Amino acid sequence: MGSCVAPHCSCMPYRSGAIGPECPRAPAVPAASACKNASQLPATEVGHARIVRVPAPGPSSRLFRHDAPQRPLAQSPPTNALATILALCPLSSHPDAAATVKPDAQPGGPAMLARLRPWICALLCAALALPATAAVRFLALGDAGEGNRAQYANGKAMAALCARKGCDFVIYLGDNFCGQGITSPDDPQFRQKFELPYAGLDLPFYAMLGNHDYGDPPLDYWKPQFQIAYTWRSARWKMPHPFYHVQKDEVALFALDTTGYLQGVNTDTQRAWLADALAISGAKWKIVAGHHPYLSNGQHGNAGNYEGCGNLCPDIVNGAPLKRLFEDIICGNADIVLSAHDHNLQWPAARCGTEFIVSGAGSKTTQLVGRDANPVHFAYDRTPGFLWASIDGNRFSAEFYDLHGKLLYRRGITRAAPPAWRCVRPWPGYAGCLPAQRQPGAGSGSDGQAGGRGPIPPAENRPASRP
Repeated sequence: MGSCVAPHCSCMPYRSGAIGPECPRAPAVPAASACKNASQLPATEVGHARIVRVPAPGPSSRLFRHDAPQRPLAQSPPTNALATILALCPLSSHPDAAATVKPDAQPGGPAMLARLRPWICALLCAALALPATAAVRFLALGDAGEGNRAQYANGKAMAALCARKGCDFVIYLGDNFCGQGITSPDDPQFRQKFELPYAGLDLPFYAMLGNHDYGDPPLDYWKPQFQIAYTWRSARWKMPHPFYHVQKDEVALFALDTTGYLQGVNTDTQRAWLADALAISGAKWKIVAGHHPYLSNGQHGNAGNYEGCGNLCPDIVNGAPLKRLFEDIICGNADIVLSAHDHNLQWPAARCGTEFIVSGAGSKTTQLVGRDANPVHFAYDRTPGFLWASIDGNRFSAEFYDLHGKLLYRRGITRAAPPAWRCVRPWPGYAGCLPAQRQPGAGSGSDGQAGGRGPIPPAENRPASRP
């Protein structure tokens, strides 16, 4: 049965090395022998349940959950494809059998077909062994680390939604433990504010650091190490480094330490890493996630004007370094940016070729003030809630839910053709963009803004109800 199964593995590259074990090389798909086995399978098995991706053996296969129920593959071979294989591939078909076929009197006769039949059989079976890429589904929320009733209610609603719609992982957007932060890998807050609230979610949580994870001011720069260490004590908690990269299928996640960046703990290193990682990644969808937002109508506001103090405040307060990071490195080179910090749910209008989403209502809410007057598709501050999203081919769909599992808003976007303008980087690691240059023979972008990956125009905008 294993001859028509395509292997899969996941690893987490960080700069030139890798966090965790290297992915083993995938074995080659057998040819003629695989066809023989495929021809013996019922059509439903060849078309659906049997031809699926399986994780490669080893610890790295635990990075993403592969044991969730699988829906039928979107690109399953039709019944007539199976019939073609069965007609062309009798059990005796083997490349060596072609040597016993007598030559035709005329070129292109039955003997020629007999010689080609084993190879046609092998190619068809190899094509069947290539799995269709299933949708990648995930949750995203931040500012959840209170251990209160709202956090537990959110966790219950998330588990129920995942049981119904499916989830592969959770993006956990910082302020994981509010108050004084974590003081050891055995801190009871791991159980009270993570393990118990999300007991119904058997998924990896890709966590990143928020300002409260460094403790209340003055910040304690030694505290994040305990959240990193907990990665090796928990089956679900994933924070291998203050900033890191993981990938599932065609979706890459770049997790940032925005607090460390603002405080000068890892500013230069993180900036260079992110520029390299985005430039090198070949993923179809690139998601950047970090605690602090670029655009927000909440009380904290936009980067560069956090707390509404603009140039009157030092950079570590107004967020000017993050504003430069977003505009120099992230804008136009990431498709989606997820953040929190403001305790509400927001989807501002796209800026600079990138979609920005705020999901910071993991355990409490704060009011929307609209100081920076960002146009939005959706904004909600009445109850805690979370984001569920799905990426399927060129389609990104996202839904906001409250802590009771009520759908608040739904919107989808579809990737557009490459724009006429792009950001040019002359060498890997270049920490900024040269002036955008016109590409010969290309049409104009939909919003006329520069960006290496281009704008993604909204395809539909459907509020589920008026909040």
